[in-house]
Amino acid sequence: MKRVKEIINLGLHDMFLGEILAVHVEDGVLDEKGRVDAVRVAPGG
Repeated sequence: MKRVKEIINLGLHDMFLGEILAVHVEDGVLDEKGRVDAVRVAPGG
């Protein structure tokens, strides 16, 4: 889940700055310390 904090107009485009409120992951991508293992998340990992 996320929340938009600010929208910055860059001319032809807008940049959205936000706050991450929650993250959901499958247990299979966590290492033994409970952190996300980038190799397990990466395509082909």
